[in-house]
Amino acid sequence: MASKPRGTDAALVSRAAHGDRHLVRVLVCRVNSWPPQRDTAIMKPFLALSALLLLAPTVDCVISKSCPAMGCHDGANGRVMIQASTRDLLASVVTICKNGVCSTGKPTMAPGEGASPSVAEGLDVSMVGPLRANVDLIAQDTTRWDKHFDAAVPIVNDQTARFAFVIDVLSGPFADGDTFVMTIAKDGAAPIVSITKTVTYAAEYPNGPDCGGVCRRASLS
Repeated sequence: MASKPRGTDAALVSRAAHGDRHLVRVLVCRVNSWPPQRDTAIMKPFLALSALLLLAPTVDCVISKSCPAMGCHDGANGRVMIQASTRDLLASVVTICKNGVCSTGKPTMAPGEGASPSVAEGLDVSMVGPLRANVDLIAQDTTRWDKHFDAAVPIVNDQTARFAFVIDVLSGPFADGDTFVMTIAKDGAAPIVSITKTVTYAAEYPNGPDCGGVCRRASLS
């Protein structure tokens, strides 16, 4: 919220009227940045300044902009809903490939907050191989009440039959036309998931287009 003019502004207007060009610039910027005030006592110095502004040269006000510092990285990511039981996923292997370079991982029960592993929100997948990728399998249709958040949160157990398959590929370089293959399969059975996608990357500005920090990302969903 902008500050109100201080009592010394009348003196500043007087100095500006007698040729202090720097103060003209300061006061013009103040007037342009403040919202209209109904308090005529507060605005009186600026009513006097208005006549001065008619004679002042054009003033460019540089208003500083604060940029957040959110980071980002080039890559490809996606979230796919799959129908599969916890038991089938624990017996499967996840494979993620980019242009023929692959890594694999076996889902395991993620550690939970309590003594039972059933309090975990999903299955962990530690990928091994030359392709750097993060993979998670998050329960979607079974929940428990979390008293800390006072809300229902995902829980994976023997009744879970729907998961979010979350993928984030980190290994570069990345170029339009990259082809990704993502599978979840167990021996002797049809794949639970088999997705092949050729992508085009788009620029993302997590801090806004006027701030630094651009990265190129593609969707695998």
